[in-house]
Amino acid sequence: MPTVAANGVETYYETVGDGPPVFLLHGAGMDGRLWRELAAPLADEYRLVVPDLRGHGRTGPTDRDDYSVALYAEDVRALADALDCERPAVVGHSLGGYVALVHAARYDPGAFATLGGEVPEPLSLGERVESYRPALVDALGPVVGRERVERALRRVDAWRFDERGKGDIEAIERVHERHGDDVPAMTADERRKLDDAVANYYDVEVDYDAVTAPSCHLYGEYEIPQVRRHARFMAERLDGDLRVIPDAGHVSMVDAPEFVVGALRDFLDGAL
Repeated sequence: MPTVAANGVETYYETVGDGPPVFLLHGAGMDGRLWRELAAPLADEYRLVVPDLRGHGRTGPTDRDDYSVALYAEDVRALADALDCERPAVVGHSLGGYVALVHAARYDPGAFATLGGEVPEPLSLGERVESYRPALVDALGPVVGRERVERALRRVDAWRFDERGKGDIEAIERVHERHGDDVPAMTADERRKLDDAVANYYDVEVDYDAVTAPSCHLYGEYEIPQVRRHARFMAERLDGDLRVIPDAGHVSMVDAPEFVVGALRDFLDGAL
């Protein structure tokens, strides 16, 4: 099982291809299987590196008490250093997109792309209400149990990223059908740390002026308005490319793999 020590964790990763390095980051509660097969056509031009992020998949639990998006970005930088990948391109889905943005502002990659990503700052009144989510968990946790509150919020999250009402559940199920259950499930404590990292993303500060790498921001046709709004904001603020993925929801690379691979190839060929 290929692992490498990076930033205090034995990180599981898979790599294929030869050429400029491209890191492919999965979303919250997922793992590298979401990218492993779907992005394989890019290996004819690029060295693809597909890690399981801290707490996920075959990387598994770590002894850190708390996680954050900034910590995940540090992990990506450390993994790149450990694999002798200088200024790789970083492509991230959902949480991986958050990480790609923070990484771009702090570590100057060769390029970066987000799929279903968001920026930390609220861009609407509704998003400001959402920023109080950690306080909601803290308030209701002692009354009905923190795990029960977080479980309910995860159900909401599973549906909230797709206007068709499908969320990412069906797409993830298709991945599991192909690969079975050979990856360890996330523990309750790791899930707590992950939930806190996602909820506290609102506290992260991104210096957009420090981002010099070319960028591309993609979202599925059926993403909810919030995700579309954030993709447009990033593309405008960073002078990046903006692409809409037809007939796709939040897990767009599963819904429309050929389009996603083609869009990423077009972007990477021009950026690297």
